[in-house]
Amino acid sequence: MYDEPLEAVNILRANTPIEEQYDLTMLLEAAKPQVHSSLLGTLYKQINEFRKVNYEIIDASRGDFKNLSFYDELEKTHTFLKDEIKVGEELDIIDTAKHNVIKMKKSFEEGYKLESDVVILLYETTVHAIVDATSVLITVTATSVVRTKEACSRHSLNMLKRFNKAVEKGSLQKALHAANEQAFFDSGAMTIAKEEVLATALSALVGAGLILAFIPIIRELVFYFYYTRMKISDYLDQLSMYIKINEVEVRNNPKFDEAKKKDIIEKQNKWIERLDSLSDKIRVNQSRGEKEAKEQIKEENAKITVRKVKDDVASTEPTQAPQGFDF
Repeated sequence: MYDEPLEAVNILRANTPIEEQYDLTMLLEAAKPQVHSSLLGTLYKQINEFRKVNYEIIDASRGDFKNLSFYDELEKTHTFLKDEIKVGEELDIIDTAKHNVIKMKKSFEEGYKLESDVVILLYETTVHAIVDATSVLITVTATSVVRTKEACSRHSLNMLKRFNKAVEKGSLQKALHAANEQAFFDSGAMTIAKEEVLATALSALVGAGLILAFIPIIRELVFYFYYTRMKISDYLDQLSMYIKINEVEVRNNPKFDEAKKKDIIEKQNKWIERLDSLSDKIRVNQSRGEKEAKEQIKEENAKITVRKVKDDVASTEPTQAPQGFDF
């Protein structure tokens, strides 16, 4: 139903002393769903602590990628980037991610209707990652602020690769279905606030393993965007400037007289200067954000212990489905 080993389980094993490894193995055999639920609850609490980005502009599309207010600008940018051979492979990753988000439109739209938080969060962070990764390719190809591709963060691109792999396997689609189904069943019951997420995260415990398979991707993106501290509007300004520069073909247009050409070139040079300045600001914040996010994740991983899991499992009746998690 879901692939093993799960990343969260690997983190737990890494934090478990040798003398307790056997106990953990037995615990996983006897109560794997409850262990998965405990891990999911822990990771979800961590995510909620760092959810500070305003996603109003993304949420307005309600899960329909093509309904994003900046969809056309994104498409134009990718069309121009297709001429840049040196980013072909990386642009393919972004294009595949876009295709996958569009393909799963029904699940994302349903998630918004049901207020399925984990589905909404996946949509928000994936769209944000597509925009962020596009920003990196603009900086690499269209500005003078970097001399090598290695000078820019590839964090969003790496997360999109993992997202695409999960879609290719079909595991992500199953997880979204489980999350939406759970939200449907919980819609008529009183649910706890997100910041009060309990370890017994899903009433349908079998769904915890499905969602646990991709929740670390969300966590890495949430932490990254928190520490990057960039507004989505900054990325969109970068897109706009990049498009303006590429849409002006002064030297190839015989209809322009010399005065007109000079005026347009002057404007274009101003756009290039602004693009360089903004791209450098974003690039620095991306690099810093990636570094600080990795440090924070390392710190948060240390909190995932076998003792915590045992306490969570002990507090849950194995035969009784835990209630009250707002997915």
